[in-house]
Amino acid sequence: MRTRMLLCAFLFLAGFAPAHAQFWEKKEYRQWSQADCKKMLEDSPWAHKFSVVEVRQDAFVEGATAQDSRAQVDYVARLQSALPVRQAVIRLAMIRNKYDKMTSEQKAQFDESAERFLAVNFDDRIVVQVDMSSTVISYTRQLSNFWASVREDAVPVNVLLIGTSGQRVIPARYAPPQGGSLQMEFTFPRRTAEGSLVEESNKPLMMEMPGLRMREITEPRVLFQFKAPKTKFQGQLAY
Repeated sequence: MRTRMLLCAFLFLAGFAPAHAQFWEKKEYRQWSQADCKKMLEDSPWAHKFSVVEVRQDAFVEGATAQDSRAQVDYVARLQSALPVRQAVIRLAMIRNKYDKMTSEQKAQFDESAERFLAVNFDDRIVVQVDMSSTVISYTRQLSNFWASVREDAVPVNVLLIGTSGQRVIPARYAPPQGGSLQMEFTFPRRTAEGSLVEESNKPLMMEMPGLRMREITEPRVLFQFKAPKTKFQGQLAY
């Protein structure tokens, strides 16, 4: 009787997810909600948001609203080479394209394309995608113009990926914003002569890039941090 009770208790605990477990630990990616995907891409161990907020000098003119009084620039960096990030991209595509309503042939085509996307090998590189936005239209235009003006064959040397052991590397490749968008991509080598950029460590993987000096925005540096101990996915570091 005691053995049976212990067995039942073990089976109950084995199927019990800790209350603090994150959605990517509880559910297979095809079960993620749109909100789950948004969190993965914007606020997770693989995505970091950096915001600069300043009070506008013309904030107190007659008729100005509270929204008018704030000048804000937001940057979101995500580790696009990390598997859970790519899974979120696929899951969002499933939701937006109404995967459940597709025909069998359409699902097969989608699944084949998704598997190719998820199977890409990133053993030699780390890809960081950066989205930018601003509450001020002129700042949005300035951000887009500045980063679009950097040629693909011109490595932005003032952009750095800083490893958990302090290695500092510049991008091997840069993909500027296209068609007026505010999204760009940096590709860094995954390893240096000193070893891998990310090791089991309490120190974060960091990316540094220049900010823009605008009228109210005075932050000269944008810094993203990805905490290596938290970037484990399915038991392994994912980055």
